[in-house]
Amino acid sequence: MKNYELAIAWSKDLNDTENVLFCYFKTKVRFPFPALLHGTFELSPDRNELVNDTEGHNKFLIAELADLLIETSLEVASQNTEVNYLAVRLLNIDFDSMDNLLR
Repeated sequence: MKNYELAIAWSKDLNDTENVLFCYFKTKVRFPFPALLHGTFELSPDRNELVNDTEGHNKFLIAELADLLIETSLEVASQNTEVNYLAVRLLNIDFDSMDNLLR
């Protein structure tokens, strides 16, 4: 397996309808949740679509992303003194539909 990077930048003010994947630069791959996501995904030549790579790198990263989102959600929850659903919004993703992103 290759080396990889995944990072999340979160703010309670981010709009969850505008977010896309970053792979060093912004792509057109939509990730509708209230955070910015950077990952070393395999992309199409125009860098705007995930590819279904033969090594399964992208599927591996999507699985790792699930763990990272859980860790981030727990961190957000631990820093919140008021009761709200901000941390849960990070986990409101249908990961089964993520396979449809892979061409």
